[in-house]
Amino acid sequence: MKRSILLALLVACVAFDASAANMRMNEVLEGLAGEGTRGRSIETDLAAAADVIGRAVDGYGTFTRQRFEGPDDAMLENLLVIDPGSDADAGWIVVGAHYDHLGLGEEGDANRGKIHFGADDNASGCAVLAEVIDRWWGGGYADENERGVVFAFFSGEEIGLLGAKHFVEKLPDGVESVVTMINLDTVGRLEDGGLTVFGAASGTGLADAMNGINTGFGLDLKLVDRSSGASDDMAFAEAGVPALHFFTGAHPTYHRPTDTLDTLDHGGMGRVTSFALELVDYLSFADVQVEFVPAGAAAALADPDRATEGRRRVTFGSIPDFQATDVVGVKITGVIPGSPAEEAGLQAGDVIVGFGGGPVEDLTDYSEAMKRYAPGDEVEVEFLRAGERSSVTVTLRERR
Repeated sequence: MKRSILLALLVACVAFDASAANMRMNEVLEGLAGEGTRGRSIETDLAAAADVIGRAVDGYGTFTRQRFEGPDDAMLENLLVIDPGSDADAGWIVVGAHYDHLGLGEEGDANRGKIHFGADDNASGCAVLAEVIDRWWGGGYADENERGVVFAFFSGEEIGLLGAKHFVEKLPDGVESVVTMINLDTVGRLEDGGLTVFGAASGTGLADAMNGINTGFGLDLKLVDRSSGASDDMAFAEAGVPALHFFTGAHPTYHRPTDTLDTLDHGGMGRVTSFALELVDYLSFADVQVEFVPAGAAAALADPDRATEGRRRVTFGSIPDFQATDVVGVKITGVIPGSPAEEAGLQAGDVIVGFGGGPVEDLTDYSEAMKRYAPGDEVEVEFLRAGERSSVTVTLRERR
């Protein structure tokens, strides 16, 4: 019998073994974001990371390693757990999380040589996905779904969404017609930022479903119509698949060695797991129709068609508010302590509208503008505060 959203609300309140769930999550988190994988990049130890995941999902569904070639002849692999469902014609749901990270840092990075642990980005998503898998089979969901479900741990996200793109181009045998994709990327800090879901308008009925399910959870849920433009869900959206990205907020440790296990909100990850599980269950029934909406899925905060080659060498120190998609400019949630932004007096709620004499309408403008500068350069930054326009001149610093 199909679970309705109302029933999903009741199921959300059913107790489960929290201590066992915490143990499973901790094993994945510590295995991926500890020192053993050295930041799990193609330069360090992706194989060890894959082994951690393999152990966590052993015994569930059909386990498949989808191998493909990465840069410099490196072999990468997506790790898939497949539940075919009972209706071969109903289509498939994909629930994904990328398990690769930055290793010892990128060339030209001031932190090159230090382990980039990637606890939030994205050991958190992998731990949540592993727990979703356990509850999917342990809670009886796998006995009822009509649509097939692929639980996918993607590789190569940090170097161009390679694993997700390979999956879309070469679907595993038997997997056809993906109906919706749910991407768990950077979901470890619910207490700090609530749960943002990008791509909510990429498929009909998705926003209503999530709002309905959230009635039983009471999450600080922020639904953003368009994609973030920066994670594996984009590979699906570009292929015409409704795609969601679960995200619990930006923070100063992003892509830095300080993204460590002690910063995670474990209780919040458990709540994200429960919310995701109920959404997957709801979507896994054939009478739930989701149609792709191109305008919502194609509009990205960071437009890859406008991005140029080259890397940013400088930092201003502002923390973008990714949830603020209805403003012209880049709204910020705060500033990094000791940064040029803090010294200039910028604060949460300010909207950056100009940088170096040029306009800033979105994150792409902002990122592209900073690529033109070197550490030590002085630049004028224009911003709005309570509707009033101001400007400051700052000295940019090396990106660390």
